[in-house]
Amino acid sequence: MFRVDGAAWGLSLDAVGTLPSKLDLAFVVDVTGSMGDELEFLKTETSAITAEINRAYPTVDIRFGLVVYRDVGDAYITRGYGFSPLAGFQ
Repeated sequence: MFRVDGAAWGLSLDAVGTLPSKLDLAFVVDVTGSMGDELEFLKTETSAITAEINRAYPTVDIRFGLVVYRDVGDAYITRGYGFSPLAGFQ
């Protein structure tokens, strides 16, 4: 369980019998100009979110990915960063 902007968030892996051995988790983020304040908050919280997920599921091989999107007419509309272990994601 972790908190985002005062609200409690949780992640559960529902599996019959045992947890899966692997999990790919993607963050999809709006990085348009109007999101500036929220992006600073998200940068701060991302470490806490990923640490809590790794703590809660230590036996699951978790890879993180990122997709960011912007407005039409910006330098790019979407940009993806493929799945990698936490060390490569930070």
